[in-house]
Amino acid sequence: MHSAHSEAGPIPASIELRDVGSCDGQNSQRSLASIVWSCLSTIFLCTWVSIHPNVHFRAEKQNQRWFEKWVWDPLHEIVTYKLPLFLWALLVPEYILAWAVRQYLQAGVISEKVPGWTRTHGYFMIMGGFHLFGMPADASSISLSLKSSEPSNFVIPTGGHSREDEVPVCPLKFEDFPVDILKIITPTEAELKDKGKSDALTKIIVLVQTLWFVIQCTARGTQRLPLTELEVVTLAYATLNLFIYIIGGTNHGI
Repeated sequence: MHSAHSEAGPIPASIELRDVGSCDGQNSQRSLASIVWSCLSTIFLCTWVSIHPNVHFRAEKQNQRWFEKWVWDPLHEIVTYKLPLFLWALLVPEYILAWAVRQYLQAGVISEKVPGWTRTHGYFMIMGGFHLFGMPADASSISLSLKSSEPSNFVIPTGGHSREDEVPVCPLKFEDFPVDILKIITPTEAELKDKGKSDALTKIIVLVQTLWFVIQCTARGTQRLPLTELEVVTLAYATLNLFIYIIGGTNHGI
């Protein structure tokens, strides 16, 4: 019996090396599950951290039960407010990037019009930090509330009533205030950042995860190894969200 080698001739060295390399790397091959998990987790984390929602106002409730306060209200806010914004960032990331650029420019213009203001103050104004509240039984009774993340922050009441019954009416714009008033009622930049929801540890974890994924893809590219389409899409998401975070996240402070 003749061997295949003798009939077909000698096997090219490139094929031999390729076969040997593939056999040696059998134990280090990537599985489909690991690729999908790495890509999806990177997309989710970098997208969730890069978006910065506006200040969300809702009527304050008194004497809440612990389940309503610690479970139902946070879950309701995530599902009705943060999750839709996250889906927008996931499906149309270029729209969120354009939104971030627009807010960055607007915040810079506003900060230049008020003496002592920084871009963080401009973001605070744009994100709805100044809000008009009204009383249900008396439409003429209003108060001005400045909020960043916690209820009852920086409140300037204009009537002799309690805030327990106040109902959010609408966010106020820069044009609704004289510059002199803004200089008096606005909190300092340190106060705004202190009341913010920015979590440095979470952002560091996401940064490490994203950088590790980018390094892995770069290493495969330098070794001329193929990348899956999902990995290419993930790199695109990571790049867009990096720009979104640089433009918006590093200057919000709230």
